[in-house]
Amino acid sequence: MQRKLIAILYGMSCVISLCGHPSWLHEKVDGTLARGKIVDIDYTTRILNLGVESEGGPIQKKILKLTEKAKLAVIEPLSLDKLEEFKFVKIEGQSVDGQRSFKAESLTVLPDWFPEEPGFQENSAAGIFRKSRKGTVFIQAKRRMTQISNKDTVKVFQLKERNEIFALRKGQEVLFTISRLNGLEAATAVCVISTQDNTSD
Repeated sequence: MQRKLIAILYGMSCVISLCGHPSWLHEKVDGTLARGKIVDIDYTTRILNLGVESEGGPIQKKILKLTEKAKLAVIEPLSLDKLEEFKFVKIEGQSVDGQRSFKAESLTVLPDWFPEEPGFQENSAAGIFRKSRKGTVFIQAKRRMTQISNKDTVKVFQLKERNEIFALRKGQEVLFTISRLNGLEAATAVCVISTQDNTSD
């Protein structure tokens, strides 16, 4: 029985590695990802007043109802030495050497439900975190691996899940997902990416 369990767990890790995202184990949240700042929040009605960023345009105001089952997370610093393999992560920085390696400014551990697609871009990459026996670290997605060339200088964070709405405060910068619920727009997830309060207009 123990051998069978070990074989199952090993198979699961292989599938996660090949797919690049553990969404086959965990359901991703519905909605379109956006970025903005919390202008105001009503903890009783769960109403968020947000200033939403748009490419090349002015900040747009948006009022969203936070669903009862909405996912919440707050960014926290993390040591690379404590980062376990097979975590779903996103790195930001600059790809080098034909995308065979990546000079990362930051690495963020994402919750399993975070709606990020695995893959490699010029300035970012998302996938499974891997380590070699020699201590080299990689990002793996869609049967491809890219080495993080500056592991000693990259800033590491994690979006840690929180269960209470009071983790959200006025002035925080957030990533959030917008979905339609009963014909109205609602927030199905909110991730705080800057914990510094700024209540000025």
